[in-house]
Amino acid sequence: MLVLRAVLVELEELDVKTISVSKTSLSDYLRGLTSTSSKFVWKIYRVKNIKFAVQSLWEHKPKLYTISRLGLKSVGKQICKYHEGPNEKIEEHWYCNRPAVSPNGFCSEHQKSPLAYYEKCTAGNLNACYAVDRLWAGEKYAVYLLAFGNNMFKAGMTRAWRVYTRILEQPHTVAHVVNVYDSIVSARQTERKLGRIVGVSEGMGVKREARLATSLKKIVNRAILEEEARRLARLAARVAGGETSIELFTILPRRPELFANAKPIAFNELVGKSLEIVDYWGGYLLVKSDNMYYLVEKMDILHRILRVFELTH
Repeated sequence: MLVLRAVLVELEELDVKTISVSKTSLSDYLRGLTSTSSKFVWKIYRVKNIKFAVQSLWEHKPKLYTISRLGLKSVGKQICKYHEGPNEKIEEHWYCNRPAVSPNGFCSEHQKSPLAYYEKCTAGNLNACYAVDRLWAGEKYAVYLLAFGNNMFKAGMTRAWRVYTRILEQPHTVAHVVNVYDSIVSARQTERKLGRIVGVSEGMGVKREARLATSLKKIVNRAILEEEARRLARLAARVAGGETSIELFTILPRRPELFANAKPIAFNELVGKSLEIVDYWGGYLLVKSDNMYYLVEKMDILHRILRVFELTH
C-alpha cells in the first residue's frame, strides 16, 4: 500500500518576451496628462519532468519517483494531509498517517495545525489568517493575478515558495505576481482589494472543466496567447504603483493537444487499468490507458491509500 503525497514538476524555459503597455488613470486622462509606459518581461515555461512524492503507510517521509506507469488495484480512504519540513524539500517532510476525519482532509490531531489554519485563511477566514501569522513565523506569501481566457481575472494568494506550483494547479493563460508579503494578513487584504476591481474575482465562479477548455484554446495559438499577456499586463500596470518593469509568466503543458480531447474521470473509475503518465497541467493529471486519454484532478489522487499491481519508474 502506498500514498501519493505531491505532484512535483520541473519546468523548462521556452521563450522570454518584452511587452510594453500604456498606463493612464481616469483622473490623469480627464486632466489631459499623457500616459506612462510599463514594461513587462513575459516568460514562457513548459512542463519538462513530473515526479511524485510516494509514501509507504509504514513510513512518514516520502520518496521522489518519476512514475511512467501505474496500475491501480484499489483506491482507498483518505489519510491526513498534514506535513511539516523544509519548504521546497518535500522528500524531507514528515507526513501524518492517521485517517482524515475533517472535510478539509485532516485528522483530529491536526485540525488546528498551522497548515489547517492556512487552508482556512486562503478560503477567506480572516481569523485563521491571524492564527497563521502567529504560528508560521518567517513564512512569505505571494499575491497573484491569473488570466484563463475569458473576460475575468482571478486574484489569489499562496506561499511564495510554491507560487509556480499553485499556478500550475489552475488552468491559465498568463499569471503575474503582484507582491510578496511577510504577513498572510497583509497578503489577504491585498487579495480582497484586488477582488473589488471590476473584472477581477477572488473566486472564479466558473467550473474547472470550463476554465480548462477556455485556457487550452488560447495557449495553443501564440498570437492569441500574447494578446492574453497584454490583457493581463494592462491590469497589472494599474495596480503596480510606481514600478515600470514587471514580470508575467505562462506555464504550458507538454502535450496541450491531448488535453483538449481527454475525458475527465474520477480516479477510482480507473481501478483495474494500467495507466501511462503522460502530462500534468491545470491541476489535472493526463493519463493514457487502452489508447484512451483521461484527465484526473490532482486532489482526487493525493492522500489516498492505493493498492497497485504495477508501478514503473
